[in-house]
Amino acid sequence: MCGPSSAMKNLNNQVQNFASTVQGQASQIFGDASSVFNNLKSSLDKTIQGGPGQQGWSQAEINAVNSQIIDQAAVSNRNIKTAVGNAVAASGGGNAVSPSGLEQSVNLQTAEATEQAKSQQLGQATVQNYETGRENYFKAVSDEAALPGVFSTSVAANDSAGKAFEQANQSQSNMSAASNWWQPLVSSAISAGGAVASAGLSNAGKTKP
Repeated sequence: MCGPSSAMKNLNNQVQNFASTVQGQASQIFGDASSVFNNLKSSLDKTIQGGPGQQGWSQAEINAVNSQIIDQAAVSNRNIKTAVGNAVAASGGGNAVSPSGLEQSVNLQTAEATEQAKSQQLGQATVQNYETGRENYFKAVSDEAALPGVFSTSVAANDSAGKAFEQANQSQSNMSAASNWWQPLVSSAISAGGAVASAGLSNAGKTKP
């Protein structure tokens, strides 16, 4: 009895199973890549929608920076006033009970200089905040343009799955051909039988001289 051998059947089963496994893995890889793509794009879209004129710091960061600048200015002003008071007291032999005109003038100048420095630092912090936002925007634009690259592994997996599918189809075709080995023989026999019958019918009406 002819037909596909046991070895051929086992090999075909292995090919079919391998193709199914590869296709399943390719689907899983594509799903993972899609999830990564969508998550990253959603995050980057928020920054891109803000445009290049957005702030780059969170409100908590802004509060922390501003508080630090204000606190430092207050400490600096207090220290200078203390130093001025000590200097004035020392110059008066330690008997001065009220600020002198010089002390008041120095204190006012100190307060003005401190406020000016604080205002300048707060302004610089604001500028830095917007510079960070602009950098974040252009970085997000660049990152989003590169997002399709997350599918590179999926593309390779799909290519492997396609090749495995072709191999599986070829293996199955070979199995079918081996299982239907008898069809060409039957077709040939039918053709031959038809030819003989046709010849017999052709000669049936002829008589010998």
